[in-house]
Amino acid sequence: PAPAPAPVPAPVPAPVPAPAPAPANVPVASAPKKAKKDQKGRVICHTREEIWNELSTNSYFVLGPSIKSLNLSHCEFLDNHARLLSEALILKNNVTSLDLSYNELEAAGANFLAGTLKVNTILKKLDLSHNLLKDHGAMALAAAFKDANKTLTSLNVSHNDIGVGGALYIANVINKSLLQLDLSANNLGERGMLYITSALKSNETLTEISLEDNTMQGPVTMYLFEVLKTNKTLKILNLSKGNIGENEMNFINGGVCLNSTLTSLNLSHNPLGDGISGFFKETFPLNETLTHLNLAYTNIRESSAKLICEGLKQNKGLKSLNLQGNNIGEDGAICIFEAFKVNKTLTELDFSNNNMGDYAAAFICTALEVNTSLTALNLSYNNIRDPGARTLFMTLKVNKTLNDLNLLGNNIGEAGLQSLFEVLKVNKTLKTLNLAGNDVEEQGAKLICEALRPNQSLTCLNLESNHIGENGAKYIYDMLVVNSTLTHLLLRDNNLGDEGVKVIAESLRINDTLQKLDLFDNTIGDDGTKFLSTALQYNSFIKSLNLWPNFIPENSASEIICTLYGEEEIHNLDFYGNKIGDSGAKFLSEVLQYSPALTNLNLQGNDIEKSGIRTLCDIVKLSATLTHLTLWKNNIGNSGAKSIAEMLKENRALLHLNLCDTRIGQDGAKAIGEALKVNDSLTSLSLEKNSIQEVGAKHIFEALKTNTTLASLNLDRSEFGNNGPKFIGEALKVNKSLTSLNLSHSDISESRVPFICEGLKTNKTLRTFAFGSNKLTGNGVKLVCEALKVNKTITHLNLRDNAIKDAGAQFIQDMLKVNKSILTVNVSFNLLCDNAARVIFEALKTNKSLQVLDLQGNTIEDGSVPYMVAALKVNNSLRVLDLFNNDITDNGAIRLCSVLSENKSIIRLNIHENCFDSHATKTRLRAEWKDRVYI
Repeated sequence: PAPAPAPVPAPVPAPVPAPAPAPANVPVASAPKKAKKDQKGRVICHTREEIWNELSTNSYFVLGPSIKSLNLSHCEFLDNHARLLSEALILKNNVTSLDLSYNELEAAGANFLAGTLKVNTILKKLDLSHNLLKDHGAMALAAAFKDANKTLTSLNVSHNDIGVGGALYIANVINKSLLQLDLSANNLGERGMLYITSALKSNETLTEISLEDNTMQGPVTMYLFEVLKTNKTLKILNLSKGNIGENEMNFINGGVCLNSTLTSLNLSHNPLGDGISGFFKETFPLNETLTHLNLAYTNIRESSAKLICEGLKQNKGLKSLNLQGNNIGEDGAICIFEAFKVNKTLTELDFSNNNMGDYAAAFICTALEVNTSLTALNLSYNNIRDPGARTLFMTLKVNKTLNDLNLLGNNIGEAGLQSLFEVLKVNKTLKTLNLAGNDVEEQGAKLICEALRPNQSLTCLNLESNHIGENGAKYIYDMLVVNSTLTHLLLRDNNLGDEGVKVIAESLRINDTLQKLDLFDNTIGDDGTKFLSTALQYNSFIKSLNLWPNFIPENSASEIICTLYGEEEIHNLDFYGNKIGDSGAKFLSEVLQYSPALTNLNLQGNDIEKSGIRTLCDIVKLSATLTHLTLWKNNIGNSGAKSIAEMLKENRALLHLNLCDTRIGQDGAKAIGEALKVNDSLTSLSLEKNSIQEVGAKHIFEALKTNTTLASLNLDRSEFGNNGPKFIGEALKVNKSLTSLNLSHSDISESRVPFICEGLKTNKTLRTFAFGSNKLTGNGVKLVCEALKVNKTITHLNLRDNAIKDAGAQFIQDMLKVNKSILTVNVSFNLLCDNAARVIFEALKTNKSLQVLDLQGNTIEDGSVPYMVAALKVNNSLRVLDLFNNDITDNGAIRLCSVLSENKSIIRLNIHENCFDSHATKTRLRAEWKDRVYI
C-alpha cells in the first residue's frame, strides 16, 4: 500500500478541490541534472536508479561514497551487467552488502564477480540466490576464495542448481572468513552433501549454514552426525525439506546430543514422525545451548506428545519452539501444555493448525496461570470456539508476561469476546492481538472497543474479515477518540461502507497515535473518501493507509490526492481501481512536482483518458526518480500514446512501463516505437491487449534492432497483423538486450511461424519465450522445437493452450534430448493423451536440465503412469511436475506418488482435480507426502 497521505495547511474545498500552493521548502521535480563524472569521464552514481541507467546503456561508472548497501534484485540483471558492476566494485567504494538475487546471472557473470572478490576488501555480504550459476558459476566463485578473498562473511547461492560439481568447488574453499553460507535448493545429492559435510567437520569459522531443500536421506544424515559431533563453531543449521524420516532422525539426534554450540535447528517439512521421540527423550532434556527449534509440518503424532512434554519440563535453554501444522490434536495438546507449568525458559510457541479444540484450550489456561516466561503464543486455526476462548481470555487476568496472542481463523464470537471485554480493561501486558477471521461482528466489536477505551498496553489489533459493518464502526470511533496507545488497526474486508468509514474518519481528527490503518476491500465510495480526505488534513500521524480495492470516484480521489502536497517521503503511490479520471490525474500531476522521492506510481483502472495522460506525461518526463509507471486499463488511445512517446524521448529514469489494455492502435504504437529508438533507460514494456496492428509492430521491432536497454516486451493479445512475425524475426536476429518476449494470443498462423523461428536460432539473449494460445499444431511445434535445438539461451518456454496433440509431442521429445538450457516447459491445455506423455517422459530419462514440466489440463490417464515412474526413477533434475486437471485415477496417483520415495529432486507434484474415486486415497497421500504432493 502507498504511504498514508499527510495534512495540508488548510482544509480542501469541496466538491472539487483546487491545488494547494507548493510548500516553500520542497524542491520541484525538474529535468535530471547533468551527472557528475570522475577524471576519466565515468558517471558517479549515488542511487540504485542511477546505477541501473548506466548498466542499461553499457557504460562504466563509479559508485558514490554514500552507497553502502546495494540491492539490484529482480531487475533482469545479466552477465554483461555483472561485468560493468564488477569494474565499479574494484574501484574505491563503500559497498559492504550486494544483493543480486532473482536475476539471470550465469557462469560468465559469476566469473566477473569472482574477479572483483579477488581484489575487493570491503564487500562482506553477497546474495546470488535464484540465478542460473550452476556448477561452473560455483567454480568461478570458489576460485576467488581460494586465491585471495578474506573479507566476505556471508554468501547466498541458493536456488542455483550448482549440483554435485558446484558442491565440490564450494567445499574446497569454505575459507577462514566466511560466517554464513546458504546452499538451499541446489540439487547437491548424496555426493555433494558428502563434500560439504567433510569441509564442515574441520571448519573453524562458519556459524550459519542452510542446506534446505536438498535430499538428506541415507548416508547424508550420517555425514551430518559427524559434523555435529566435531564442529565447534556452527550455531545455526537449516535442514528443512530434506525428506529426513524417522530412521534418519536418529543420526541427527545423536549429533545434537554430542554438540555444544548449536543454537538454532530447523527440521520443518520433514516426515520425522515418531523419530522425534528419541530427540525429546534422550537429547533435549540435557541440551542447554539450543534456543530455537522448528518442527513445523513434521508429522509429529499424538503418541510423541508425552515425550515432548517431558523434554520441555527438563530443558533449560530453549526459547522458541514451532510445532505448526502437525495435527497433534486435543490429547497431545493437553500433554504438551502441561510442561509449561514447569518450563521457565520458552518465550515463543507456535502451535497453530493443530486441531486442539476447546477442551485443550482450558488446559492451556491452567499452564498460563503459572507460567512466567511465555511472551508470544500462536493458536491460529485450532478450532477454538467461545467456551475455549472464554477460559483462555480469563487467564490473561492472571498472566503477566504474554504480550502477543494470535487467534486467527478460529470460531470466536460474542460469548467468547465477553470475557475479553473484562480482561482488556485490566490487562497491562498484551500488546498484539490477532482476531482476524473469527465471528466478531457488530456486538463483538462493541465489546472489544469498549474494553480498549481505558486500555494502556495494546498497540496492534487485527480485526480483518469479521463482518463488523457500518454499525460496528461506530464503536471503533468511540474507542479511537480516547485510546492513546493503539498504533496499528487492521480492518480490511469488514463491509464498512461509506457510513462506517465516515465515523472512523471523524476519529482521525482527534486521534494522535494511530500510524497504520488498513481499510482494504470495504466498499468505500465517494462519500467515504471525502470524509477521509478532510480528516487527513488534520491528522499528521497516519503513515500507512490502504484503500485498495474500493470504489473511489474522480472527484473524491482528487481530494485525497490534494492531501499529499509536500509529502517528500512518499516512495510508492498506489491508486489501483479507484477511477480518478482526467481530473484526478491532473491533480496528481501537480502533486508529483513536490514528491522528489516517488519511484513507483500505479494508476491501473482509473478511467484516465488523453487529457489526463498528457498532463501526467508533462510532469513524468522531468522526473529523475520515477522508475515504475502502471497505466493498465485506462482509455489512453493513440493520442495518449503519443504523449507517452514524447515523454519517453526525454525521460531517463523510467525503467518499467505497463500500458496493458489501454486502447492503443497502430498510430500510438508507431509513436512508441519511434521513442524506443531514442530512449536508453526503459527495460520493461507491456503493450498487452492493444491492437497495434502491422504498422505498430513494424516500428516497435525496427526500434529493437538498435535499442540496447529493453529487456522485457509483452505483446500478449496485441494483434500485429500478417507481417508482424516477419518484423519480429528480423529484430531477434540482431537485438542484443531482449531477455523476455511474450507473443501469446496473437493469432499467428503457422505459415508465419518460420520467420520467428529463424530469429530464435540466431538470438543470443532471449531467456523467456511465451507462444501460448496461437493454435499451433504439430507442424508449428516442430518449427519451434527445431529452433530450440539450436538456441542455447532460452530457459523458459511457454506453449500453453495450443493444439500440439500426440503428434507434436514427438518434436518436444527430440528437442529435450538435445537442448541443455531449457529449465521450464509449459505444454498445458494441449490435448495431450497417454501416448504424448509417454513420449515426453522418455526424453526425461536423458535430459539433465529440465526443472519444471507443466502438463495440466490435458487428458492424461493411468496408461502413461508407468512411463512417468520409469523416467522419474533416473531423472534427478525435475523439481516440479504439474498434472492438475487430467484423468488419473486412484491407482495411478498411488503408483506415481510411490516413486517419490526414490526420486529426491521432485519438491512439488500436483495431481489435484483428477479422477479420484476415494476420499481415503486423497487423505492417505496427503498425510504421507505432505507438501510434496498437492492433491
